Amino acid sequence: MDQGWSDPQSPWWVKLRRAQVHIDEVQQRVAVLQDAEPWSILRELADSDGWAYLFRVHQPIPADLSAAEGTQ
Repeated sequence: MDQGWSDPQSPWWVKLRRAQVHIDEVQQRVAVLQDAEPWSILRELADSDGWAYLFRVHQPIPADLSAAEGTQ
């Protein structure tokens, strides 16, 4: 049986739909993380004529998010 591009049950479309599920999950988890304000950036006057930016992490990135986006 020839499964063309227009057949929604072809393996290509099935894989594409599954990938969208993963993308949606990562977007939801990132939104939750950002709402929790897990980091802050502070600007301080540097010793020289410029500014120093301090990036502080208040809570680690959850392991579930790292696994969902593939860095763990």
